[in-house]
Amino acid sequence: MVRVRIKVLGTESLGVRGLSCFIEYRGVKVVIDPGVALGFSRYGLHPHPIQALTGYCVRGELLNSLLSTDYVVISHLHGDHVPLVNANPFQLPIQLVRLREGSEVLLPVPTEGLGRLFRRRFRGLIRYLSNSIKLLTHPPHHEGPLSIYWPLPHGLNSSTYVAITSVNFSNLRFVHAPGSQLVLRGSVELISRLRPDVVVIDGPPIYRYVNDLSTYSLLLRKSLEGVRELVRVCDVVIIDHHVLRCSEGLEWVKWVGELFSGVANVLTAADYLGRDPLLLEAWRRSLYELVKVPNDWFLSRDSFMKYLSMCRRYYDLIMDSVLRGCGVVRDELSFKYLLKSLLIND
Repeated sequence: MVRVRIKVLGTESLGVRGLSCFIEYRGVKVVIDPGVALGFSRYGLHPHPIQALTGYCVRGELLNSLLSTDYVVISHLHGDHVPLVNANPFQLPIQLVRLREGSEVLLPVPTEGLGRLFRRRFRGLIRYLSNSIKLLTHPPHHEGPLSIYWPLPHGLNSSTYVAITSVNFSNLRFVHAPGSQLVLRGSVELISRLRPDVVVIDGPPIYRYVNDLSTYSLLLRKSLEGVRELVRVCDVVIIDHHVLRCSEGLEWVKWVGELFSGVANVLTAADYLGRDPLLLEAWRRSLYELVKVPNDWFLSRDSFMKYLSMCRRYYDLIMDSVLRGCGVVRDELSFKYLLKSLLIND
């Protein structure tokens, strides 16, 4: 039997910001949210060169996938979900995107007015991908194996709206649900009605509320209710993105996975792909502590190339470890241990 191929290309457990996915069945290929980014400032630190190398690897996979895809879906216009005209060094420039002839970029048009930044990104998509763009104005939209539902709120942010995409093949239904964060009852109920076999969804942004225990606890409690609803209908629930911008989020997803073990498979994208988690944004301080570079290492081209080259060996060794999925990296402490061992043996 021909299986549906599902691959999460870039998200927080894979070392970058985003929720990009590739789905293929019997030659039909779909890419959802072809964007990648790195948090430009975290703990007062810019992305480390090892993070940048990880981002470039994801960017390369995205660009290669786009060369042969039939459908591209863009759920919303945040910089980690869409290629950009004015990309910073850690995002995906739209000028690099090449699509095969006949491919369609499905772009739901928000029903609310767009701010200046989102208008610029919207115009950039239309300008550079004009031969492939198909603007969607009447939700829901059904085309080929795709069903797209919008506008849905982006978590607790009422000014941003997102689309949920269902990819329906004869032997599997896959749902991509960015921005739902497991806390929005309406979005979770929609996903439940779609009855997917596999869902990719982002958990709550608890990294923003580490000093607000009441909100932190409320988000996790509501998210647990969302997971409990989804495991009633889904075989696999992949939780990633916002929730994995802190180590506490990784521990929470592991705990939820154990809680529902035997009911459904609840796990991170890294676990789903059979590799160790690599929360490089959450662990950025450890990168700077052990692989020392200046915080402004990327401001000139010569410096940028120098530090990328300097860190390439460490990046290759880290990836060799995590891709084996042997549990060498389980958390930030084991990640620091791996880095120290690489430095000692260098």
